[in-house]
Amino acid sequence: MPEETLKPTDLEVDLKEVEKKLEAMKIKDIEISAGRQFKRGGVTAIAIYLVGLAMSLFHIWVLTIRAIDPWYFRTMHIVFAGALVFALVPGWKTKRADRIPIADIIFILM
Repeated sequence: MPEETLKPTDLEVDLKEVEKKLEAMKIKDIEISAGRQFKRGGVTAIAIYLVGLAMSLFHIWVLTIRAIDPWYFRTMHIVFAGALVFALVPGWKTKRADRIPIADIIFILM
């Protein structure tokens, strides 16, 4: 028996089909989202860009120029990644998707 080959169109996800399946399973709280949307060139967008850039430069510096203890490296990796996750991924539904809630800002600063 010849195996079926998948076409690129077979791998696409139909959002309406996913919503129907979620509705059939009586799951209503799940929202399909790509994350927060920030105004290009806004203060928040620039701050997130700078944190990501600092994370990248830190990794390059530590891995090529100046090696540090792995525990410090891993800790800094988690700090950078945690700040970016709290800034980019909404933890709950908010009225405005272009702002970071105060609770997330507190978690970022911790």
